[in-house]
Amino acid sequence: MPWAVVIPQQWRSPLLNRNLGAGTLSPSGINLLFGDQRKQRILSLLRQRGPMTRAEISRATGIAKSSISVLVDQLAVEHSVQIIRATSNNRSKSVKGRPGELVEIDPSSGAAIGIEFGVNRMIGVIGDLSHEILSEFEVSLLPNYSVEVALKTAEDIVNHLLSVTRITPSRIIGIGLGIAAVLYQPEEVTADESESQNVLNRNFAENLSRITGFSTTLENSANLAAYAELLWGNGFGLRDFLYFKSDNLIGGAVVMSHEVITGSRGGVGEFGHLILDPNGPVCRCGQRGCLDTYSSIQAMTSSASVTFGHDIDLPHFRSLIEKGDSVALRILHDGAEKLGEAAAVLSRVLNPEQIIFSGELIALHPDVLQLITKKFESHTLPLNSHVKLVAGSLGDQATALGGVALILGQGR
Repeated sequence: MPWAVVIPQQWRSPLLNRNLGAGTLSPSGINLLFGDQRKQRILSLLRQRGPMTRAEISRATGIAKSSISVLVDQLAVEHSVQIIRATSNNRSKSVKGRPGELVEIDPSSGAAIGIEFGVNRMIGVIGDLSHEILSEFEVSLLPNYSVEVALKTAEDIVNHLLSVTRITPSRIIGIGLGIAAVLYQPEEVTADESESQNVLNRNFAENLSRITGFSTTLENSANLAAYAELLWGNGFGLRDFLYFKSDNLIGGAVVMSHEVITGSRGGVGEFGHLILDPNGPVCRCGQRGCLDTYSSIQAMTSSASVTFGHDIDLPHFRSLIEKGDSVALRILHDGAEKLGEAAAVLSRVLNPEQIIFSGELIALHPDVLQLITKKFESHTLPLNSHVKLVAGSLGDQATALGGVALILGQGR
C-alpha cells in the first residue's frame, strides 16, 4: 500500500467497532430489543445482505420466526421493505430448497455511492438498498494527481452517477471511499507522523463531503474489496479467508469470524511488507526482501526496465507477456511464485478456509493463479491442505462495491 494517512475518527469507517460480515449478526442483548429497535435490526441486516428469506432473517438476528413474520409485514406496510418472488438470480447461495418469497429493502428508499481512488484512475458505482448496482463509471487519470484533481474528479463521478440513474440527492445515504493507504486511527498518531505526502490527506473526506453534500467515509481499498467479496463474491458464506490485492503495490485484508479485521492501528493486511528474504532487495519501507520487491507490478516493471535498458510501463509489460517474451514471462513467473510463498506463510499463522487473489497481476496471464497455487502447495503444512486459492469474482469494481456495501451497512 503506497500511503499512510491519519484519519480523524469521524471520517473513518467503523470497521474496528462492529461486525461487517455476511454471517450471523447476534449482538449481546438481541432478545431485549422490541418494536422499532427490532425493525431497525432487520433493516440493517437487509442493507448488508440484500434479499433474504424470513427464515434467514430469523437465524441471523435470533428473533423468533413468528415475530419476524409480524415485523416484516409491518415494515412492508410502512414501505420500508418489499416482498419479492425468489429466482435463481436473487436467491441466497446458502438457501436450500425452493423458497417462494424473499424480503428486501424497498429500493426507492435510498442509495449509496462507492468510489475507489487508484494510482491512475477512479472507479465509481452506485447501488440501491436492494443491493442492485445501478451504474458504474471509470475515469482515467495521470499518476500523482493533485488534491484538486482528485476532488473535482470525485465530484464529477458523483454527478454522473446521479444523472444517469436519475436519483435525487435526497435519496443518497452517503459515499464510501476506498484508498490504498493505512488509515491510522489512534489519537496519539498525528499528521506529522504520517508517511503520506500524497493526495489523500486527513481533510479529504471532509472536503468531499462539503462539496457533494453527502456524508463520506474512508476505508482501506483492500478492506473494502474483501468486504464486497464477503457479502457478494467468492467469500460469501465463509468464516475465515485472506484477500490479496496485487496491483502497483500489494495490499491485503484478513477476514476472521465473518469480520474484516483492521487491527489496533489499522495496519492489518500489509502483505506487501511480509519479509520473505532478509537479504533480498531493499524495500521502500527500509527493510529487505519484502513481498512488494518481488511481486508488485511496480517491482516487475522495474525489473523489466533494468533488463531491457529502457522504461517498461504496465501496458508494455502486458504486451510483452501476450507476445510470449521469455524475459517478461520469467519475471511474471518469479513474482507469482513469491506470492504463493507469502500466502503459504500467512496460512501457517492464520489457517484460513480460502485465499482470494485479485488485481492487475492476476489478470496478466491465465497461468498466474496456477503458479501461485503450485508454490503455495509446496510450502504449506498438512494442516492447511484444505485451503482453496481462487481469483476474486468482482473484478475492477470490487473496492467501489465495498464502498457501497459499507454505506448500506451503516444505514441512515
